[in-house]
Amino acid sequence: GAAEIAQDIEKKLNEAEQQCKDSLKSSWEECRPCLEDTCKNFYTNTCRRGFATFTNK
Repeated sequence: GAAEIAQDIEKKLNEAEQQCKDSLKSSWEECRPCLEDTCKNFYTNTCRRGFATFTNK
């Protein structure tokens, strides 16, 4: 049924994600600090701006 198909797809996606993570692990470890900083800056700035406009109304 549909549930089995959904489970099968999810399993395949998880496997693909794991393979991707394994192959990218070294790259990811190098990129992670930079990505984390970028994300933090983005969210901090965006949320602050959004929060400021929200509270001023």
